[in-house]
Amino acid sequence: MRMNRILADFLNFAKPGAAMDIEPVDLPRMLEELRFLLRSETILNDVEVLYGQVPKGFPPVMGDGNSLKQVFLNITKNAIEAMRDGGRLEVILEKDEANVYVRFKDNGTGIPGERIPNVFRPFFTTKLGGTGLGLSESSSLVRRMGGELRVKSKVGEGTTVDVLLPLNLENEIEAG
Repeated sequence: MRMNRILADFLNFAKPGAAMDIEPVDLPRMLEELRFLLRSETILNDVEVLYGQVPKGFPPVMGDGNSLKQVFLNITKNAIEAMRDGGRLEVILEKDEANVYVRFKDNGTGIPGERIPNVFRPFFTTKLGGTGLGLSESSSLVRRMGGELRVKSKVGEGTTVDVLLPLNLENEIEAG
């Protein structure tokens, strides 16, 4: 089972130049799908997932839906694994004039400050049994859509991962 996960992670990581299917993505709907996909895992791990109120008329973003779903799954699974004894994960969707922010905030174990600069490096992991490819792959995918990932963390308090995506991607998407 672990070998299958490592192989799948590596194969996803090894195809960074794969073409992206850029189209309007309804993020509130995607987050609802994510809630459904992870329901049993959150129940089994005693993790409460709280979704913030989505502002009315929230605009779609231009991006690759499958890639964004993979990014959100990677971040959410990391959060669940960081809350070994249960906990709370908040998922918040916000926007300003230029960007959409999808914020994942957990109250897990946290990451030591000196390790945060390395979390997007391939094969770097803070978890026993981790492959170190999830956040690296996620960061690469988000960058290809003109966005970025940001991580803030404090040991004993938890971690916040922000996915920033530009509202207007016409000139920012890397050709696939």
